[in-house]
Parts: sequence; structure tokens; C-alpha cells
Amino acid sequence: MGKVISFNSNNDDDIKSKETKEEEHQEENTLPPFLKELREFILSYYPKTMSDILGFSGFLKNDNPYVFVGYAFWQDVKGNQYITPLIAMFRNVDKRFVFLNAKNHYFDPKVLKQDIESLNINIDKIFEALNSQNPQ
Repeated sequence: MGKVISFNSNNDDDIKSKETKEEEHQEENTLPPFLKELREFILSYYPKTMSDILGFSGFLKNDNPYVFVGYAFWQDVKGNQYITPLIAMFRNVDKRFVFLNAKNHYFDPKVLKQDIESLNINIDKIFEALNSQNPQ
């Protein structure tokens, strides 16, 4: 089974104090191993676009296969911040992720959705629940 999680920094201030940066660094260290690996994996695919992934909010299944369904909070190289719907699944050497609102994908979003839903994880219901808690 999985659980709903939220790991993100305080993104309200553009200028952050040293104390805030230290708190963010500590919070980053509290990420489950799968989310740490997912963060690094995504950043490796978009080195010229993304400067950092600031956090995640959504459903996490933190055992094999590892699954995340929810939102990624990220910053581009110009300093702009975004919230993007994301699904990801890591199973041994098979590692895939999809930003659902992207025009181009490294991995087939239809196949990844089917694989995640074959584990009895309803992607649409998760996003409905997340959106009802935090309307955008």
C-alpha cells in the first residue's frame, strides 16, 4: 500500500535567509530514498531546463515497484517556479516518469499509466483528491 505525502520547501519568499536554506537542506534529507532518487533522475533528463526540484506532493508507494502520483514543485534555470502533475514508477532497472502536461515525453505516458493502474492505483482519483484538498 502507499500513502499521501508532501515534501516541499517554503516557496513564498524569493529571497531566502541562510536559516531558511538550512531548513530546506534538512527537509531535503528527510525525503524517502525513492523520492531522492526520482529527483536526481528527473534532473538528469532536464539539466538545461530545471535547476532544482523543490518538493513533491501526492501519493507514494515506497516499495518495489516504487510509485509516485502527484505534483512536483520545481524551479527552472531562470528562477521561475512551477507545479507540474507527475507520475513515476521505478521497478529494478526500469525507471520511468512523465510530466502529464508536457508536450514531449521521454517515456510513453499511456503505457506508464497502464502499468501504475495495473497495481490498483487509480491515478485520476488521486489527482481528484489532491485537487480537492489544494485547489489551484
